[in-house]
Amino acid sequence: DKTAKIYELITKGSRRFYLSRPRRFGKTLLVSTLSEIFQGNRELFQGLSIYNTDYDWKPYPVIRLSLSTVAATNAKDLNQSLIKLVADFAEINDYQLNSTFSSSCGDYLNDLFKYFKKLKQQVVVLIDEYDYPILKNINLDINSLEEIRETLKDFYSVLKGNTDSIRFLFLTGVGSFSKTSIFSGINDLSDISADDRYADLLGYTQEELEHYFAPYIDEGSKKLGLSTSDFIEKIKNCYDGYRFSRRDINVYNPSSINKFFESNSYNFDSFWVSTGTSEFLIKLLSKPEYSDFDLQKKLEPRFVNFLQNNILTIYNIDPIVLLYQSGYLTIKDYDPQNSSYKLGFPNLEVKEAFISYLSEILLNITPINLSTYEKVPQSLVNNDPDAFIEEISKFFTTISTNPQPYRENAFMVGVLALLYISKDLWVDSETPTHLGRADITVRNHDTVYVIEIKVDKEKGAALKQIEDKEYVKKFTSYHKYDSYSIVAIGINFNSKTRQIIDAGHRTIR
Repeated sequence: DKTAKIYELITKGSRRFYLSRPRRFGKTLLVSTLSEIFQGNRELFQGLSIYNTDYDWKPYPVIRLSLSTVAATNAKDLNQSLIKLVADFAEINDYQLNSTFSSSCGDYLNDLFKYFKKLKQQVVVLIDEYDYPILKNINLDINSLEEIRETLKDFYSVLKGNTDSIRFLFLTGVGSFSKTSIFSGINDLSDISADDRYADLLGYTQEELEHYFAPYIDEGSKKLGLSTSDFIEKIKNCYDGYRFSRRDINVYNPSSINKFFESNSYNFDSFWVSTGTSEFLIKLLSKPEYSDFDLQKKLEPRFVNFLQNNILTIYNIDPIVLLYQSGYLTIKDYDPQNSSYKLGFPNLEVKEAFISYLSEILLNITPINLSTYEKVPQSLVNNDPDAFIEEISKFFTTISTNPQPYRENAFMVGVLALLYISKDLWVDSETPTHLGRADITVRNHDTVYVIEIKVDKEKGAALKQIEDKEYVKKFTSYHKYDSYSIVAIGINFNSKTRQIIDAGHRTIR
């Protein structure tokens, strides 16, 4: 029940908002809820918090538009699609639009406002996925993208001209574009995307998960033979971890949680990914200028004032900002003294998805193709590091030729993507230690593997780094792993041939 937050949103302060959240986070459901509230349908909310408040439930006409249905790839088609969107909405609601207009989509939207002005009624405007036409076409040349942006800007400028007629305005989307580039003139539009008050407006908090899903948690823990606390911890590891403001509160991806419990199998699958790829992100990272994109290196520094600067522009799209807004990265820590943020993957589900996408971009290996190499992770399940090295070698010989030498990041992504195939392994990358970061750490039921990957280095360099940087000390000195064997694996690749130059393993304990 999020209606207490919604009550606060619609009754206090500004009445012009926009909110960015990753896909499948409940934005459209929020728009639907707002629509029903503003239409005065109080009976739908019986038993919920807002039902017993002093809200007056006065009905308003609601202009509700979703740009996710717009499939245009150029400004002309976008204009026609927006015209159709407004016209279809008017027809469904028995509003008679003026049919003598020019070809401007803004004219059609403006006429909708004129209709309500004649009736002397204020309206509520709800626009879902306001940025979809831009993100869908992120790979277009800058001139074409600029024309699309201008078309959207002209469309939204109608909102400025009808401010007095709008009781409440709410826009949602994935990206957070600057007000001047999209909403020019709507000076009082409040961005609540990083507002502490609404950090948990969408998504499930830990308390909400354990309260509302208690019967499912009880059933699932019994079915898997786990304690309630262990079962919840696994759910948390896979689907929790999103944080959208300085406020230290995390939320679960609601779509993943719903699908996890709905499946009744309690397999910890990647449900968020199955609902659709963030196509715009793949298009961006597939561009030549991002061919050597190394996420971990990008995340090393803290991002000072990140939430104040995470605004997208079509002229210089920062992949880190887009990764944050699309849900692949989230806030992991905040330092109030320096107003700085640390970003990272929210959870295992998202990390696996991103590694899979990167392998497709960097290695031209699809997730379906990856699944045929189950012998790679299975070799570590079976505690056979020699077979692991052999299968890794086979994998890289099957990748289609690439004229460009492979960087270390590409090899690491390939190995990670293969390891994530197995649900019997615990896998981590860039594992922090007191002297650096281990490339990959893997744990099965009784062994921890510390894996270092090198490219074009001298023989034995990978194993030597594990020893010099004391990567295994994190595990040998932690009582949790007292019963585990510890094995170091070093692999050195040739960047041009993609063959293993040398590889070896050493049992530390």
